[in-house]
Amino acid sequence: MRRILLTTSLLALLPTAAAAQCEDFGGVVLCSGVDEDGFATENSIYLEVESDGEVRSLDGEDALALTGPATQVVVGAGASVSGSDDGIDFGQAEDGVLGDRLVQNDGAISGGDKAIDADGLEFVTVINTGTITSGDKGIRVGTGDDAYLENYGTISAGDEAFEAGDRAFVFNDAGAVIETTDEDAIQVGADAEILNFGSILSGTGSGDGIDVDGGTIINFEGASIVSRGFASDPADAEAGIDVDEGSATLEVVNLGLIEGQIGILTDPGNDGSQLIENQATIRGTGGIALDLGAGEDGLVLNTLDAVLEGDALFGLGDDLITLIGDQRAFVGSLGGGDDFTLFDGGTGDDTIALDSLVTLDDVGMIVASSMLAGAFELDFTNADGSSSLLLFTSFENFLIGGELFAFGDLSEIPLPAAAPLFAGALGLGGMLRRRRRKA
Repeated sequence: MRRILLTTSLLALLPTAAAAQCEDFGGVVLCSGVDEDGFATENSIYLEVESDGEVRSLDGEDALALTGPATQVVVGAGASVSGSDDGIDFGQAEDGVLGDRLVQNDGAISGGDKAIDADGLEFVTVINTGTITSGDKGIRVGTGDDAYLENYGTISAGDEAFEAGDRAFVFNDAGAVIETTDEDAIQVGADAEILNFGSILSGTGSGDGIDVDGGTIINFEGASIVSRGFASDPADAEAGIDVDEGSATLEVVNLGLIEGQIGILTDPGNDGSQLIENQATIRGTGGIALDLGAGEDGLVLNTLDAVLEGDALFGLGDDLITLIGDQRAFVGSLGGGDDFTLFDGGTGDDTIALDSLVTLDDVGMIVASSMLAGAFELDFTNADGSSSLLLFTSFENFLIGGELFAFGDLSEIPLPAAAPLFAGALGLGGMLRRRRRKA
């Protein structure tokens, strides 16, 4: 998984660096002891802070200011880089600085502002097994594309922990943490690939676990993507995963926990497709597990372990729910008392596909719900003989045993006209549609 650093065999041939300084040996910089005035260069270099090294800066300066292209930095185990401004500043694209940066951190990198700043630069790679901490952003690549992050340690920031542009890659290992005290833990653009085995946690004040334009997110067993804030105004609700406006497709596979005031949310102006396969828990602490907005969205509930704590709103577009395997007594929900999940297809030609082993003989008639006024219930028998009940509204088609049936084929109740049944009745439609892309 790890990208390969430059060979360090050359270092054995170099003189020993003087104590308390960063010494440049013709493009190879070694830092040992304590350097309290930092190090700066515009040249392309390989810089290593050795295991006993500390590079510090005071008076609002960066510890390492490295604006040369193709620069590599290694912070050894037990070593530290600490800036009263930035820990490592690679410069900014708007100033004509070129990209291609690599940081291997086995020690500690911290900044009063950013820990690692490479604003707008492309092809920035960070491999972290130690700690990265900051008062503001942890790793800022800004709008820079093709950023690459592997995290085996802890990244803790005051603002976004990792911010990058399109085609970002994030691998977060089991036991590793990416977290903020405020704002999003991860904010990236389109075509992102995020593989999470650990914890991704937004701030307790505000912020999403992951703010993304599109791509692929896989949340593995035992992993969590959580927004820890709770807004008093539902219009400001934060999400475990928030999809910004645009037309890119997002695919989410969840085998762990995704949680927020809304579990997964698309912003206004998003007409892309959200394709979600859930094999574990997506929890909306404010009552909405999924708010998918416009676009042709798809949800797969895979086996009994698939739980939606909160309702699933599909909004505008032709949407599809697919049930695979035996389902819970109340489909998608933990069940008991008033705990049930409403599936609202919204506007469009929407379809629910039952498991392939469920035949028409296993399916009852659609009836008006006794649990929720204006909703409908469909009961069916699973392959294992257990019974399940699906609570829904605004779904027009049902795929059963490979054959497509219309609402009227399964019910004596006339199909209601397309209307914001629950969005209007509960006042959720406008309030829960969000607002902005964060700066």
